[in-house]
Amino acid sequence: MNEIILDEIAYVADNEGKRYGDLIDKPVYVIKEASELEDYLCAVLEKMYGDPSLVHYVTKGGTLEKNNRIFDRNIPASRLHSEEQLEMSAVSNAVIYSVVDCKNIKYKDNEAREAYLKRLEKWLGFAAANPTCQMICVCTVPSPDISIDQVTSFAEREYDYYLENKERTWQEEFVFQIQKKCREMVSGKNANVKLLRFDNVFGPEMGMIDYLDINAFLKKSRETGKAEITLDDSREIISCIYVRDAVSAILYAANNARSGHEYNVTNYKVSILTWKYTMQNQFFDSMGLKMDLEKVAERNNHCLNSLKFSKLVWKPTVTLREAVYRMAIYCYGYDYDMERCLGIYAGRLEKIKKMEKDTLDIIDKICRENDIKYFLAGGSLLGAIRHKDMIPWDDDLDIGMLREDYEKFRRVCPGLLDEKHTYESHYTSKNVHYYFDKIRLKNTYFSTNYSNNFVIPDGVFFDILIYDQTSNNKFLQKLQIKLLTIWTRVINVKWYNKPRKKIHYWATVFCLPFMRLIPWGFFHGIFDFIIKFFSGKKNARYVIDGVGQNIRKGPFLKEWIDQVQYVDFGGTKAPVPVGYDEYLRHFYGDHYMELLPVSQRASGHPIARIDLGAYLFHEDGDDSFRDVNILGELNEEI
Repeated sequence: MNEIILDEIAYVADNEGKRYGDLIDKPVYVIKEASELEDYLCAVLEKMYGDPSLVHYVTKGGTLEKNNRIFDRNIPASRLHSEEQLEMSAVSNAVIYSVVDCKNIKYKDNEAREAYLKRLEKWLGFAAANPTCQMICVCTVPSPDISIDQVTSFAEREYDYYLENKERTWQEEFVFQIQKKCREMVSGKNANVKLLRFDNVFGPEMGMIDYLDINAFLKKSRETGKAEITLDDSREIISCIYVRDAVSAILYAANNARSGHEYNVTNYKVSILTWKYTMQNQFFDSMGLKMDLEKVAERNNHCLNSLKFSKLVWKPTVTLREAVYRMAIYCYGYDYDMERCLGIYAGRLEKIKKMEKDTLDIIDKICRENDIKYFLAGGSLLGAIRHKDMIPWDDDLDIGMLREDYEKFRRVCPGLLDEKHTYESHYTSKNVHYYFDKIRLKNTYFSTNYSNNFVIPDGVFFDILIYDQTSNNKFLQKLQIKLLTIWTRVINVKWYNKPRKKIHYWATVFCLPFMRLIPWGFFHGIFDFIIKFFSGKKNARYVIDGVGQNIRKGPFLKEWIDQVQYVDFGGTKAPVPVGYDEYLRHFYGDHYMELLPVSQRASGHPIARIDLGAYLFHEDGDDSFRDVNILGELNEEI
């Protein structure tokens, strides 16, 4: 499946799954009508539900279409139901979705419309008879022609009046009849029904909106090398929404919209000119612009007003620029340009990686000469195995050591580093209180949101993770991990010198005045006591990552990391544990070789500041340039 489609599905499933509330435990029935928006919804439900057996599909023949580019699943027969044979009595306490594209040409046939209306009436009647069930009816409707002076969009009842008092097209008649059926069941039988209206939904496999055939426009633009904009494009104003936000809105409505209400759902209000220009502007290096424009005396508005739905505190997540780009690269078969996700680095990421690899060469030399065993760890190990280099969107290097190697490394490394690097730990720097060590490049800044709170050297860094022995007893393992988790929070509060937000706020307000009176040696001493408690244990089979976020993953076998082998890593060789496969499965899951969805390809460090100083201009820096003063640039010696 295409990476853009996969990303839209994964993004909605992850984010809406977190706020779907108690509905996640309720069965879902989708009344299949084979629209693209419906297919996206089905794919998200499959991924979002921890128990897929709760997701059911009701079709006319009890089968699903195959070779679908959005939703192509081998659904067990137990979750596929023929409309004619489904025992309605078995459906209870459920959420029922019906998604229909009222502009689909197949509904031009009156029999097709009548067939759907009969299905809808049946399920609406069921919802009316079963108050524990709710039904979400979703329609893609024709854009209105608004001819009222100064009015640019129709609200819900305004659109209803517009439909009911005009000569309707077959598409509008279909919408009118659907709304009529819903109204009859709600007003007469108190059915728990919510109606959502979209006018123009676009995205991969959804290339047609009112007044613009997106696929045809994209194809012609690539063939001719020019995006053509006409006078009519500047006249027509439409409302539209990207498919990711559309599916998100449907799921959000199930948990937050009011029963018995209609909602218009849109995101962008744009001219066709704006849509086309937004696309061309992102491919300016390969596509020109052909324009035939004059002054436009008036514009034609065709928009729905979604203010009512927005007041449910639903927020779309995709900008028009991003939505149009995703649509275009899907059509053209391009890979997603990861530079779009890495804008915070302002083109510096590859330079930062080169600095870190140079530091790795220095570390490797020190370790070889002093018989110290180390290996790539965490995301750096994942990059070495999956990419044979750093992960393309990662911005730091991690190495790991067993405790005995680390203690030796800590003693020898500070004195063997060149003058351009500094060794940073609470053993060597009185103002630094990380519970793992870092090697930093001097005269640079690479600050995270966390480190930016402190007045410390904060240059491009290299993390050193320590793996400590733990008990073979599961209870003692959990106890040690729990104590370490608590004490690292204590150290963070002490260092940050402010109460924690939300959780434990009042406890830290009370304790901080006393913590400020206790010297730092006490806090680091307790941490070292806990983490080294099992260091002398003979025959210890397990270790923990006690100094990183991965402590939450629990202990793993020491034999995975007690020997190393060398693998290709960005044009050189680097050591990795012989048990790297088990290690990576433990920390990243069985599918660690698969790329993350596009939206999740980002560094784990929220960046607050990047300033490479002379290193931006010269690979080895410039010794004649001023040294960093952590008190501020104006404090630097001239």
